[in-house]
Amino acid sequence: MDPLLPKAAGCLKKRSSSDAADPDLEDGFSWKENNRGNSSSATTLLAAHGQGSGAVDPGHEFHVFLSFRGPDIRKTFADVLYHKLIDVGVHTFLDSEKLHVGKEIGPELMREINQSKICIPIFTKCYASSKWCLQEVTEMMKLRKENPARVIIPIFIDVTPDEVQHQSGSYKEAFTNHEKNLELDPATVRGWRDALKEVPRLKGLELKIEADGKHGKFAQLVAGAVLRELRRAWRLNEDENLVGIDHPVKVVMEMLEKEMVGIWGAGGIGKTTLAKNVYNQIAYRFERCCFLGDVRKNSEKGDLPKLQEKLVSELLGQQNHHFTSTDEGTEFLKTRVGDKKALILLDDVDTIYQIEALTAHPNWFGEGSRILITTRDQGVLKYFTWCKIYDHKPLDKHQALQLFSKYAFRDDSPSIEFADLSKEIVDIIGRLPLTLKTTGSTLFTFRGKKDIWEDVKNKLKKEPLHEDVRKNLMISYEYLDDKQKMIFLEIACFFIGEDYKTLISMWRHWDLHPIYGIEVLKYKSLIQIDDENKIQMHDELRDLGRHIMWHHQVTMPVPRCRMLHSERITY
Repeated sequence: MDPLLPKAAGCLKKRSSSDAADPDLEDGFSWKENNRGNSSSATTLLAAHGQGSGAVDPGHEFHVFLSFRGPDIRKTFADVLYHKLIDVGVHTFLDSEKLHVGKEIGPELMREINQSKICIPIFTKCYASSKWCLQEVTEMMKLRKENPARVIIPIFIDVTPDEVQHQSGSYKEAFTNHEKNLELDPATVRGWRDALKEVPRLKGLELKIEADGKHGKFAQLVAGAVLRELRRAWRLNEDENLVGIDHPVKVVMEMLEKEMVGIWGAGGIGKTTLAKNVYNQIAYRFERCCFLGDVRKNSEKGDLPKLQEKLVSELLGQQNHHFTSTDEGTEFLKTRVGDKKALILLDDVDTIYQIEALTAHPNWFGEGSRILITTRDQGVLKYFTWCKIYDHKPLDKHQALQLFSKYAFRDDSPSIEFADLSKEIVDIIGRLPLTLKTTGSTLFTFRGKKDIWEDVKNKLKKEPLHEDVRKNLMISYEYLDDKQKMIFLEIACFFIGEDYKTLISMWRHWDLHPIYGIEVLKYKSLIQIDDENKIQMHDELRDLGRHIMWHHQVTMPVPRCRMLHSERITY
């Protein structure tokens, strides 16, 4: 097995002092990738040293495509940069001149440019003299025009962006020769010129300016820029107000010497936050990544085949798979995705069956794959003997006060006037992050009003957290007005995962002032809106809303009231 982490391979590599100076090269460990003899890795290395046969594995996708003119810098900067990227775990395609066959870019190169997440044209004095280099950079710009999200990082070694853009100096001479070449279509040459005019407008890096001409330092800067882009591309939404997470992240990263790691703990303790943080730090090291949220809820609705379809879609980059049963999806996953080195996060699992249907064994996936799971049930994880289990504990008292303060005061500590009162409230509500966030967010609304804070404290005293988390979360609900309460309850019962924009007109019809109401709910940490405008709500808050609906006989707009009773939601 090609392990992802150093303990499994015995290849913990200490960083040099220059590496450590760049935070973008630090993710807690240095994971040196082995080329395991598979065709894609072997081809990468052959291409890197100009020995490739041109038979690039069509199933492999690279993080980075490097385009440069070989005689200029193959044995100098290009080699330094290539090895720097490999050292930090970035799959890098280093163009081999043996793939330059005929007058046009071959299909292998076209595919690698298209499939690479980041393209880096390395501009030197003689870059424009190469027809293949010009074709490559033109293809890059064409793809970026079709999809502006594509990332191109131009770097300039011994020329300036101005020389490239205006084709002066050696670039003027190169284009004069191309225009004299009767075998070249004038339209093609004009296309090359247009591409070079556009490239320098992108944010690039210059060797002389950024690194004072030092190749090693410059390669490190470029690698840092690459890692930033890769992390941004794979990043999951996560809370910005993180407290006490560094040590748990370190422990889970160490556990990932094993192929499967489960994060176990109570609801609201921060399992998903921890898992997402680890995922975000390491995702760029994998060919494919997939986050499957709300596994328990989707399983209850009979939607496991849909989760399987999403997993296959993410791993294979194909949208046309439809499974009529869970067994059909499981069989496909067992036999058809084994060539992809994947990172998979299953969030909120509560049965062995769910794991068996989605990621029963790491050998379903490519070597070096890793599976992260969050669950409230330790027994689910213990069934899988190869799974390491992390017991996620509550915050300590200092961390709990700090997290509470981030929401109640928008600071790391309470104001002097409210310091003692804040400590009392934190002692009452306990150290679950969810309760600290929601209570703190509610009290922020009444910042400076000590009498209201005292009232909240007294209410909390009557409802000990260890008996029922919902009773503490009720405090946030009680400080909503009637219209905001109705929106909260509707979301909890019916609209989690729905695009909130599609609900606005309905709520306006019921005179609920939805735009303002949604902002209030977000502000009080009662809901989140994800990147796709879908409403998300923590399980404990969802259960709170349904408990209120069922036991408090809340009047709701018809016909949803009847729907609620017909579905027999009980809490």
